[in-house]
Amino acid sequence: MGIGEQLSTARKSKGISLETAEEATKIRVRFLEALENEEFNVLPGRVYAKAFLRSYARFLGLDDAALAQEFDAVWAEPEPPVKLRRIEKVRPSINWGRYANLLLVAAVIGLLLAFNSIYRVVFSVSAERRPAVVQQDEGRPPAGQPQAENPASGAPGNPQPPVQQPQVTQPGEPAGGEAFPAQGLTVTLEAVGGRCWVRLVADGKTTFEGMLEKGAVRSFKAEEKIELRLGNAGAVMVSCNGQDLGKLGGVGEVVTREFSAGQG
Repeated sequence: MGIGEQLSTARKSKGISLETAEEATKIRVRFLEALENEEFNVLPGRVYAKAFLRSYARFLGLDDAALAQEFDAVWAEPEPPVKLRRIEKVRPSINWGRYANLLLVAAVIGLLLAFNSIYRVVFSVSAERRPAVVQQDEGRPPAGQPQAENPASGAPGNPQPPVQQPQVTQPGEPAGGEAFPAQGLTVTLEAVGGRCWVRLVADGKTTFEGMLEKGAVRSFKAEEKIELRLGNAGAVMVSCNGQDLGKLGGVGEVVTREFSAGQG
């Protein structure tokens, strides 16, 4: 009895529908059907096909190790690619005589730019050393002239108190200049232990569904909610809003996790 027939027979004997199996194993119905029909090319890669097979077999009460051995016999490990020897092309020598005029023009332009930069630096330094011009305050009489009596206060030369300008608060910033805390969610995935199939739904919209290669780092943002499903949870490090959550499961384990706004 083949792999697919064993899975299908075990499921039907227990009276379990594909939809029920999907809810329990978190494996999509089309992947479960592909396992039962032995259409392994439909699954997202050999590693995840084997992981899905073992998870489904354990759910049905079958020997997942034995089925994994049968799977290895059906779908053998791919042979490493043949390395091709790189053939380097010999570049012809450059006749610098043809570019003598261009090099001369480039040198002249470089000298002009350097002279312009030096001139600006010298001019700015000399401008800083010039004495500052002291301007008379508006409304104050020149030196040597008596100050006019201020009719409001009765004291000569009593200036009006300065008008305090109202403090303008930028939109989105509370009074006092303290910034509001950051809003929304940011989930970061880093594949550290191998490839992993990922589906991420942000605010009800599927943002990413596909393979996350080993060593890849991806960040996803949402306003209210993020639903994350990993096909190989033991291969991915997860963080939410800067808080390291580590690995959400073991190697080959399918895990679904939801994150809501305000959660670290």
